[in-house]
Amino acid sequence: MLTRRLSAFLLVALLGLLAGCTGSSKKGATVKGTIILPKNVTLKENETIQLAFVPEAGGDKTYTGTVSGAEHAFTAREVPPGKYKITVKLDPYQGEQDSNKRAKEYEKLSAAWDKGHTPLSYEVTDAATQEITIDLGTGKVTKKE
Repeated sequence: MLTRRLSAFLLVALLGLLAGCTGSSKKGATVKGTIILPKNVTLKENETIQLAFVPEAGGDKTYTGTVSGAEHAFTAREVPPGKYKITVKLDPYQGEQDSNKRAKEYEKLSAAWDKGHTPLSYEVTDAATQEITIDLGTGKVTKKE
């Protein structure tokens, strides 16, 4: 009798473990791509761009992208499927002589792409990897096929 109970308990525990593993294996997509700056904006070498995917359905969780290099390439990992607004913030390097002036200019520009104003949106699908281009000059997001 004890053996039967122990076997049943182990079977239930194993099934629960397997169900938990299969349910959590889908962490979301990797969304990568490039940002095209407006024609009148040129970042200095050590200035940065912050990128975030904000769920249109609401909630506190955002998914950030790491932007790097002169080509402004980015990668955002583990973004669940759904519709997102994309926010963009330009940041001057604080060690530069004119960083305060550039900060004010970037603040005005970045306001157009903040959570309350951004025209940028994208629907993340079930595909594991997705590639997009974000054109800040036109306000369009284009999926690369």
